[in-house]
Amino acid sequence: MADFRDAYAVGFRRPPKHTRFAKGKSGNPLGRPKGSQNLVTIVEKACRERILVTINGKTRSLTKLKATILQLLNKAVTGDLKAINALFVWITGLGNFEQAGIANPIIRESDSLVMASIIRRIRASESPMAEAEPDHISPDCSKGQESE
Repeated sequence: MADFRDAYAVGFRRPPKHTRFAKGKSGNPLGRPKGSQNLVTIVEKACRERILVTINGKTRSLTKLKATILQLLNKAVTGDLKAINALFVWITGLGNFEQAGIANPIIRESDSLVMASIIRRIRASESPMAEAEPDHISPDCSKGQESE
């Protein structure tokens, strides 16, 4: 079996092993140039730039991100519904609701039935015996499965 792995057929699109990778030459010469930046990097740099802002008659230096958040908050406080919605979407997108001061989302009974159904289907696809003995799913969740 070792002979099979050591044997290497040289031919069309299969160069000899000792000439495959030239020293100092990239395997992807037309790939992304060094130093080029993606959209996330560009936005992060722009958000970290500092600007001068006048707050209550005093000039302060803030990052663009902080100034944007302050403006969004000020508009939301005045009752601008678009700003309130944008602020809510932004805060819920943070992922850490405890730090943002927002309670965890409410999970309704229908949501828990759907989640239980998904878990049941995943377990059933992993092993054939998983459906026969569901040990963690409550009996009322299995009733919701029949109506689907």
